[in-house]
Amino acid sequence: MSATRKELLTELRKAELRAQALSKRASLIYSKDAGRERLYSEAFQAQAESIHLEAQLQEQYLPAHSSNQLISPRAFFMSPLFRVCDKRVRRVAHTMVDLKSSSGQTLFSYEGPELRQSDGMVFACLLNLARDHRVGETVKFSAQAVCRMVFDRYDGPTRKLLVEHIQRLQRGLVRFQTFSVQLCLRLNHPPKGDWSIQLDEDIVKLFGASPHVWLDLERRKSLSEGLTTWLYAFVEAQTRLIPTKAEELRVLCGSVASEESFSRMLRVSLSQLSEHRIIDSGWHLKQGTVHWRKC
Repeated sequence: MSATRKELLTELRKAELRAQALSKRASLIYSKDAGRERLYSEAFQAQAESIHLEAQLQEQYLPAHSSNQLISPRAFFMSPLFRVCDKRVRRVAHTMVDLKSSSGQTLFSYEGPELRQSDGMVFACLLNLARDHRVGETVKFSAQAVCRMVFDRYDGPTRKLLVEHIQRLQRGLVRFQTFSVQLCLRLNHPPKGDWSIQLDEDIVKLFGASPHVWLDLERRKSLSEGLTTWLYAFVEAQTRLIPTKAEELRVLCGSVASEESFSRMLRVSLSQLSEHRIIDSGWHLKQGTVHWRKC
């Protein structure tokens, strides 16, 4: 089993301190002394080791975050990947979504079953479970703990629902030009004992292509799932908010509601975001454009 993030960080710190100490000792020795070159050589080796460990953290581990945070690539939060849709509407079996940068450049594309906000929550929770492990390793977890995290309860139906969500993610592919990444590689869900997941080794490359965005777990859970949670993620993905057409938000979130219905939902969601101090209370929707500011 590979080192955890904490173990790797400890080794990195040791290597950095060793390189600093050796360089300092070498600098105090007379330049013609043979020991000076030896110490500088050892310092160079320690520095090379720290660079290697840093590369491992970047390439083999998810971006660091705590147990009360959720992360996702920024492009996921500015697209209809985890779309907003009425629960009564049947999911599309197969869909394709281009995931773009803020400038409109396509970074990668999604192909697979239709995903919704609930799937996005489960995906972020899987990333959270694996946050301190090298990607590709099997990570054990308590089904009860995750069900309570996602659904706020634990019973037979929520166990089944969690399996359905993860299996849906397993069928989803994010396609780059030369390779594809599964949103979840493997799930083991025995009737008793711990469950386990395995993430695609290349899932880290999603964050190389699109910077990660943090969400607060408890704040995400306190919001009404659907348009409100999608808007929360969208807002957190912005450095600052600019006036935005309601129609643009409707397209970006994947809603098929009518203009009138979406406008009503949007007002309710913006009010809730304001109550939770995600956006400023001075927001307003005028002539089809949302005027808002982050708190």
